[in-house]
Amino acid sequence: MKLDHRLLASDQEQRLRRARRTAKVVGIVAFAVFMVSIAQMLWLQHHPQAHAQAIQEALMQ
Repeated sequence: MKLDHRLLASDQEQRLRRARRTAKVVGIVAFAVFMVSIAQMLWLQHHPQAHAQAIQEALMQ
């Protein structure tokens, strides 16, 4: 059986596109999580009383 090199190349290109798309999505999600964590850290630095009150309320339940 003779393999069609164009078919193999297109399959490989499709896998490569899928891998790049997956890598892009993973990168976007990682960046979003990083930005949210930075925003949370900054919020906690500027609002320590609100954070302490939220912790106290959570522990009271």
